[in-house]
Amino acid sequence: MSVKKRVEWIDFLRAFAIVLVVLLHIIDYRCRISEPANFDEWFCDFATGIGHLGVPFFLFITGFLLLDRKYTKENIIRFYKKNFLGLLLTTELWFLILYLFFSLSGYMVFNINDLLDILTFTDYKGLYLYAPVTAYIQFWYLPMILRIYLFIPFIAIIISKIPIKIFYACLIIFTLYAFAADTFSHFQYAPKTDFFSRFKFYCDAFFAYVLWGYAIKKAAFDFLSKKICAVFFIISFAIMFYVIRYAHNIQYEFLPLIIAAIMFTVIIKKLRIKNIGKIIFTVSKYSFPIYLIHAEWQTFLFLFCDMPILNSISLHVIVYTFLITFTSIVIVKILNRFEFISKYLFYMR
Repeated sequence: MSVKKRVEWIDFLRAFAIVLVVLLHIIDYRCRISEPANFDEWFCDFATGIGHLGVPFFLFITGFLLLDRKYTKENIIRFYKKNFLGLLLTTELWFLILYLFFSLSGYMVFNINDLLDILTFTDYKGLYLYAPVTAYIQFWYLPMILRIYLFIPFIAIIISKIPIKIFYACLIIFTLYAFAADTFSHFQYAPKTDFFSRFKFYCDAFFAYVLWGYAIKKAAFDFLSKKICAVFFIISFAIMFYVIRYAHNIQYEFLPLIIAAIMFTVIIKKLRIKNIGKIIFTVSKYSFPIYLIHAEWQTFLFLFCDMPILNSISLHVIVYTFLITFTSIVIVKILNRFEFISKYLFYMR
């Protein structure tokens, strides 16, 4: 997509999303090694809530950009060749590199069967057990988004033939069902039946996020004013913060989370942001490579170049969020000079 054709509020949202992801992963590490207290505790819980909005924003953008297209036979072939197979190769390369690195570093014993399980996504989460600090924390996203990409053309064709009001009704029902079990569990209420989870399939909630991105593209919330959206966002986020205060974490299948993310995205869309500036544009452009390398770079800094706590965990987290984000951009720009790295390892198109 050329610069002239880029949607600037999408670039802003994408840049904001990657900063939130980096923030969440730094919080995850800091809260594991340092018990926050007083203001730091409130800040960490607030940052955890805000940080969880990053992945929903990325998924909304996926639905916004990929579902409102005409998928002819040629377009479907092009999508699978360029998007799906390209992302699959990038995923496999990262899994292979990480497994070999952890094996050579002594964090795990090389086993061909384990490697095949990881490369076929049979047991790729096993790397979590061996990765130092947070070196692998972001890679759960790749198999998930691959599953979504696998069905993107078919979903786009189906929803293009459904009246939009019927689509909205079906999407609301699907979302309530996909999020119900986990939402109940967050409030420490466990239904006596497994009805909500019996027919669930892997990634159903994440499919819901992508579909809501399409709904946003189709102006589903244009009838709401910015003030109303802000009220819904504040209420939803307040519920998230309340739960995080007691559990110190939430799942992406938490209903107030998707409501807060939708409302924030709609507000950004309504603001019609223009002239976002070179810095935000650069962060947006390199958001996926930053996603791929930031945890590894963060792990290196924390293990070998960690600076003392800057008066408080809160200040430390803020400084590290911007430090890791912008140094990751520098690393990507340097490595991006090699075509193989740019095209296959960073999935730059």
